[in-house]
Amino acid sequence: MNEKFQKIYNLTYSQKKYNEAILAIENDCTQKNNDISAIEAFCLFETKQYDKAAELYKKINLPFQEGFCYLMMGNISKAKEIWNKTPDSSAVLWGQTVIGIIESKINHFPTYFQIRNYLESTLSYLFEAKRYDYIEKLISAKEFLAEFNIESYRIIGKVLLEYNWFNLSKQYLEKSVGELPQDYEAYYLLGLWYYQNNEPKKAKYFLRRCVDINDYYCAASKLIDKINEID
Repeated sequence: MNEKFQKIYNLTYSQKKYNEAILAIENDCTQKNNDISAIEAFCLFETKQYDKAAELYKKINLPFQEGFCYLMMGNISKAKEIWNKTPDSSAVLWGQTVIGIIESKINHFPTYFQIRNYLESTLSYLFEAKRYDYIEKLISAKEFLAEFNIESYRIIGKVLLEYNWFNLSKQYLEKSVGELPQDYEAYYLLGLWYYQNNEPKKAKYFLRRCVDINDYYCAASKLIDKINEID
C-alpha cells in the first residue's frame, strides 16, 4: 500500500474526512484504479453527492451501490432498473425488498441476516438523505420485518433514537424488550433514552438490567458511572 493510497484510506475510513479525501484523490491520483475509484465514490456518497457517486459506481461496476444512490435521490424506478438486471446477491435482494415495502408490492422476503446486516444502515442513510417518506414506509413494516428477524424492533428503535425521534424510538425499544427479554442491547438503548430525556433513575434501572444480562457490556457500565457522578 503506497503512501498516497494510505493517506486517502486513512482520511476516509479512520478520520471520516470525506471532502479532504476527495481533494486528495483529485490532486494526487492522476491515474485511478478501481480501489481508488471505489473510495472516491464512497466519499461522494457520504457527502450526499449521490449523482456523482452513482456515475462512478456504474463505471467500476458496483450495481448495488449505484442503485442505492438512486434510492437516496428518490429515483426508485432507476434503482429498480439497475437491480432488476443485476445478478442476485444478498445486498441486491435486500434493496429489492426495500423498494417492495416502499411501493407496497413485496416480491422478495428478507432473510434474518439481511435485516441484521442492512436495516440499520439503510434507515440511517435514508435519514441522512431526508427521505422521510421512505423511512415511514419501512418502519410501518415492522411486523413484517419482525417475522423474519425479531431484532427489527430494536434496530428500528436504535436508529430513531440516534436521529432524535424520541417518542417513536421508545415505543420500538419497549416492544423489543417485551419480545426479547434477554436482549441486553435493547435495555441499554432504553436506558440511554431515559438518560437523554433527563430521567436518570429510570435510566439506571434499564442500564442495570442490561448489565445483569451481560456484565461485559461496557457502554452500560460507563453510563451508570456517569449518571452516578452527576447524582
